[in-house]
Amino acid sequence: MNKLLILLVLFYCGCHTKQQNGMPAERPKDLELHYHSDGGMLDHAEDINIGADSCVYNVRDNGKQTHRLFSLSSKEMDGLYDVLKKNEIDKITYTTESNVYDRGGVSIQVEWNKNQQISIDDSQGSFVKENWRKQWEEVCGYLEKLVKEH
Repeated sequence: MNKLLILLVLFYCGCHTKQQNGMPAERPKDLELHYHSDGGMLDHAEDINIGADSCVYNVRDNGKQTHRLFSLSSKEMDGLYDVLKKNEIDKITYTTESNVYDRGGVSIQVEWNKNQQISIDDSQGSFVKENWRKQWEEVCGYLEKLVKEH
């Protein structure tokens, strides 16, 4: 009986921990997203930093620098969060290969509650796994569209 009780407690703790590591049901007020796209050997890079208070878009293209500030409404932040959750960004996985040189690509980092973080890398020697490619591209496409609209 004691062993069964201990197993049930361990099972409950394991399930509870897994839920805490995923994304919260509602958008955290301090949600931040950092997007970086790099052209590899090309002189091109884009950075998108999104926060509740302000957003920044930086582009470097063949030596030309562009810096733009914009903001998202609470509704737009909720929409972004919905896209992240719908595409299960917290479950997207990637592999790393060692013999890849000068490959550009995209990396995304999502942060909230000052200590929760998700990082996904599809650049240099890291590749989003094929079974997550559709979700990854939907998130990236949404972010690129969001910036163009602002």
